[in-house]
Amino acid sequence: MDTLLKNFDDGFNRSVIATSQLLRLGPAVIMVDALSTSEQMIWLSNLLKNIQMVNRLFLIVTSSKQKLTFEAPDRQFSRRLRISSVVLKALDRESCYEYLSQPDLQLEADVRDIIYEWTHGYPLALLVMKETIARGLDLRKDADRLSMLATLIERVITRNILARVEPGRQPWFQRILGLLSFPRRSALDMIGKLVEQFSPDLRRENALAYVTIPREIDEYADVFSWDALRTGYAVDSAVRHLFLLEYRVRKPEQYRAIHRFLAQLNANQLPMATGSDRLRCLREYLYHLVCQGEGAPFVVQLELAFQPFLQETPAELLQFYEEVIQDEELKEACGQHREVVFSCIHKALAIVNQQFAEETNGEARIRFLHAFLDHLRHIQETAALPPVLLARITELVQQPASEQVVALYQELLALSNFSALLQFSPPNPASAPDQRMLGEQD
Repeated sequence: MDTLLKNFDDGFNRSVIATSQLLRLGPAVIMVDALSTSEQMIWLSNLLKNIQMVNRLFLIVTSSKQKLTFEAPDRQFSRRLRISSVVLKALDRESCYEYLSQPDLQLEADVRDIIYEWTHGYPLALLVMKETIARGLDLRKDADRLSMLATLIERVITRNILARVEPGRQPWFQRILGLLSFPRRSALDMIGKLVEQFSPDLRRENALAYVTIPREIDEYADVFSWDALRTGYAVDSAVRHLFLLEYRVRKPEQYRAIHRFLAQLNANQLPMATGSDRLRCLREYLYHLVCQGEGAPFVVQLELAFQPFLQETPAELLQFYEEVIQDEELKEACGQHREVVFSCIHKALAIVNQQFAEETNGEARIRFLHAFLDHLRHIQETAALPPVLLARITELVQQPASEQVVALYQELLALSNFSALLQFSPPNPASAPDQRMLGEQD
């Protein structure tokens, strides 16, 4: 093969010869890191058309959602290709720290934390930050943080994500993508309201005109994908975080204002939403609420946000709780308010289970009482317990109880923080099972 390659100086012909010779030895795999420009697409298409025995080649395209396309004359040839597209995800925190722990770059733990917070494991952003820090920037200094942000925007967004966008259209793309990075799930009415509220100069003639915006963006930048958890299209997570980072660092007041606006939009939709849409709407409301980063008003708003859910079933609220547990971005956004958020969810679950306990009989009632007491112990502070919960638990422990209720109470009392929370004496069992407590009818 070396003899053959000596006759060709350019990289394209050398690639054709080398690949063809390799295929003579057996099936082969080509892995393409990205197809982000038209020049790359043309080069690869021409390579595949010029090599021999292309049917023995398996092509894997990673880091890009763009499909390799062929013009009409070449479509019959393309049917012989076996092409698989694999969209690579960002690095998780552990892998990110491992990458940043290389011997050539001694980084302190707090700097590694900042890098992950800024990049969320997006490979190119990690590389840019690593190279820039190696040149002497200190992310703990305000001036250096601004310089690093400018470098990230230029190299990751302008030169890479929006590489195919003409310079004259770059400002429009960056402004629209910045706004669409706030909602975690794109809805057409939300896109229009965001644009008209925060970029009125980009307003379109009517509501339907906003329908084409996601398609216009995706024609030049592969940044939209389906989010299964939120059942909708959204800007890719790693890209979103870069745009949100720019707002948070350069325009903190507008950052909070947009989250506050979106929180209110979701709150307004709660009365009209039902089922899983209602739970998803509350989850997005919570996300935008905690992203505002406000103190006491946040706690008050959170308490009010859960009031409509006191009309839901325990099963629906439990589903919501499980969805929040799986929502890593929401939990991260909660920050110092995380325990308050979960305390409010447990409080709502306790109230609803107590209500259902009063309306059911027998074993079902005992099951709801068990859930009521179990969620009660997760509420953050005794002082935070609503009066209805304190009154109900006082009633339960002061009246004659069946053996089942006593066993339930003693089981929960043995848990770590339950007795400290209630500070009640256990109920005394009646001489015979209390049919009223069991909920059985005479």
